[in-house]
Amino acid sequence: MITKSQLGKVDQGEILRWLGEAPWYPTVLWPLEWLKWKSINGISAKAILSGEGVTLDGVFHFNEKGQIIRFTAKRYKEDALENWTG
Repeated sequence: MITKSQLGKVDQGEILRWLGEAPWYPTVLWPLEWLKWKSINGISAKAILSGEGVTLDGVFHFNEKGQIIRFTAKRYKEDALENWTG
């Protein structure tokens, strides 16, 4: 059973999983009121999700053809944020 104090960590992990899998439905990655993009360099960009008082972000990494090759974020494992790659 998940306690109320753990729920936010589960939600954070599930939302990041959704974001990491979003390239399967690319139109959901268009910039919107709740999804902003910030360029990091020529091969990566940060996606920032905001809503319901919560802000999460993850970085999409691209190859020279502009294809997504990796997604990275900080995700809860137990009680600590750890690097997560998808």
